[in-house]
Amino acid sequence: MNQTKRPDNTDQFVHELRAAFATNRSPAFERTELAAWAKAINNVYASGQLDIAEHAMRHLTRAFPRLPFARKMSELFDRIPPADGSQTAFADDPSQEVQIVPRPGAEHVLLLFCGGAQKLGLPLPVVHRWLGRLPASLIYLRDLGRTRFLQGVPSLASDLESTFEALRRLIASLGGRRLACYGNSGGVFPALYYGRELKADAILCMAGRTNHTATFNAFSPRKDTTVDFASQFQHLELDGRRLFESHPHPPRICSVYGQDNWEDRRHAEHMAPLPCVTLRPVENFAEHNAVFELIRRNEYQPLLDWLIADPG
Repeated sequence: MNQTKRPDNTDQFVHELRAAFATNRSPAFERTELAAWAKAINNVYASGQLDIAEHAMRHLTRAFPRLPFARKMSELFDRIPPADGSQTAFADDPSQEVQIVPRPGAEHVLLLFCGGAQKLGLPLPVVHRWLGRLPASLIYLRDLGRTRFLQGVPSLASDLESTFEALRRLIASLGGRRLACYGNSGGVFPALYYGRELKADAILCMAGRTNHTATFNAFSPRKDTTVDFASQFQHLELDGRRLFESHPHPPRICSVYGQDNWEDRRHAEHMAPLPCVTLRPVENFAEHNAVFELIRRNEYQPLLDWLIADPG
């Protein structure tokens, strides 16, 4: 039997969220429309309207305290740094592959590689509340071509080698004397690859693949995708460990993963034989999005501090 598809009232609900925030009242939540309200809140949250999202979430949690979505999001807002002027100015444009956020006088530059969802575990406007406070200029990179950045970044250059040259010039123009790379999920391998080529001082790997060879991934649930990918880039070294095995001055590398997530743990532990690598398991955690869990445990900021630390 054909069922009539319910209309998408997201815009209507978003309008109500904004109106409720403007008048400092609770949105007109209805139990039968909780999924639609959650979608509307996610929309304003992902677009960077965090004051509106937090206002809605606090009221949603009070109205429906057992709702898992509300509890989880409220935990995030309990811990997010305030917009107190310490963050560099940033307005995310999801259509852009490259977004540059300079911090005048900073010697550090961070290359930030988004994963397949074009996020860093959280939407960029959200994670910028942490990253934008660091004494560093930021270069946010999205993999819109879904090639793990291994064909380069088209808006910077036509191929991989030319992309490296463009990034070197960009880093120099920002006054960068120290470079760090941060990759989340699908951004982990490019953080390693670009980090080696650009002589990064440190690389932070947030729960992602470190080895794209077909042999290593023979028993992965995504084996077929890996075989196709490895075939496409067979001219490149796709094993992250081999990238640094004979490196005379390797960067510090920290690999973060859910201790109970089999695939993420396996890829992280693959890097463990390298002396420059530190493993950072998130105990009693089996999910893939380690960033949110680290924030929940108040363990995210120390990792960012490690990333830009001067080891002396």
